[in-house]
Amino acid sequence: MIGRKSYLLLVGTMLSALANFIGVYFLTNYLGPSEYGTLVWAIAIMTSLNVVADLGFDSAHIKRTSEGKDQSDRLATYMLVKVILMAIMIVIVASFLLLWPHLSSDTITEGTTSLLIIFTVYFIFFDLATIFTCTFMAREEVARYALIILADPVVRVPLTVYLAVNHASLTEVGLAYVCGSLTMLVMALVVFFRSGLKIGRPNRFKEYFSFAIPISTIAVIITLSTNLDKVFIGLFASKEAVGFYTSAFTLMLMVSAIGSAVANVTFPVFSRLITEGRKDTIRESTYAAERLIALLVAPVIAFCMVFPELILTTLFGSGFAEAAPALQLLAFAFYINMLNGIYFSQIYSFNLPKTAAKINITWFALDIVLVLVLVPSSYLGLSLVGAAIAYTVSVGLSSALTRLVTGKLSGSIMNIKIIPITLTAAAAAASILFLQHILPLSGLWGVLVYAPSLLLVYFVLVYGTRLLSKGDIDYLLDVVNPLKLISYVRSEVKK
Repeated sequence: MIGRKSYLLLVGTMLSALANFIGVYFLTNYLGPSEYGTLVWAIAIMTSLNVVADLGFDSAHIKRTSEGKDQSDRLATYMLVKVILMAIMIVIVASFLLLWPHLSSDTITEGTTSLLIIFTVYFIFFDLATIFTCTFMAREEVARYALIILADPVVRVPLTVYLAVNHASLTEVGLAYVCGSLTMLVMALVVFFRSGLKIGRPNRFKEYFSFAIPISTIAVIITLSTNLDKVFIGLFASKEAVGFYTSAFTLMLMVSAIGSAVANVTFPVFSRLITEGRKDTIRESTYAAERLIALLVAPVIAFCMVFPELILTTLFGSGFAEAAPALQLLAFAFYINMLNGIYFSQIYSFNLPKTAAKINITWFALDIVLVLVLVPSSYLGLSLVGAAIAYTVSVGLSSALTRLVTGKLSGSIMNIKIIPITLTAAAAAASILFLQHILPLSGLWGVLVYAPSLLLVYFVLVYGTRLLSKGDIDYLLDVVNPLKLISYVRSEVKK
């Protein structure tokens, strides 16, 4: 059932990521790098400020609810805390808009101010919906979770495409985002009231704070580490460079949906196994999940590293070729991070938030130092490539520290089969490079020929070397069986 839950979450996450990617495609092609960079810069600032609305309480709610006790009281506690944090976030945004002109020579234009206000409204709706998505994820009710997260892109992306094609203003594009998050909130409320869950009394503050406070730094760090690089590129390089960097980053976020889906499902599952006294099964489950992620992701990562310019220019236009070196670095970094996500879930599940916080503080500190040294023109001036280098190095350090901890917790450091899987993907990519010399193609034809060819060679190799067995194929086919998947969704939504 975990496999089907992972696949269902993967389907939902991938559909959401695909819809977002379609939106990015039209925004980059019709707005151009500069306008798109301005939009992304505003989103990055607001995402960084909105971190106050989490502060570890989202993870605390998943952890405590997954333990299965007094869920109605825990939901009420989480709701009250979330609303208070959102109020604090609104105050911080207002203070930022008032104080920024006195703190920086980089003036925020009237249009950017309007964008920031619009995205404040977007995050208010989004944060309210998060109350319910975290609740359903903790209860391992993946179908309900997927219905909610899909509601936003289903509305936002078509509006964004229409506005981009008709060369609408950035303010109008921002309003499309608001429509998406409002739809997500409405869907969350509908699903919640149909679920039969009750809201109890908010009397579980102590157990929430005991888990959330130590990892509040993690919530801040994870958000800032994926957004401050864009903010700094905008401040020290250009808004156009922000657009280039974000195009590569968004592409990798879509790929990383596979790792995120598996890690998100295993967190509450690991927590439940520990509560039931079944710690001995965690190592085996971790290695199985890591191997599954590698098998699915390795060829995609290899293609991004070998053909970065072809991918970027085909999807976003010839002007985005500048982001090719950044995409190569980010592809490698995201591969490491996806494989590491399942291990980091262990640290949360073993109720070690302070340990998780120390790892992320170290990661964030290194990332910020490297960004400030590598990005600004007054130092090394590597712009978006510098940001990608910083992200890659800091992710590598975080992965090493995480494995040291999980090695002591469950004896799990790395599934050794990851090495031949990765080398096989590299060999498949090398064969396609040879094909390119024989049959040079560019643009969409290049992607349509080289990508399927790489996948074909890869799966022939992994099957021929028994890295992928017939049992694996049967298992995957059973997991993705549409009839069984529909039956599972219906049973969960109706129960």
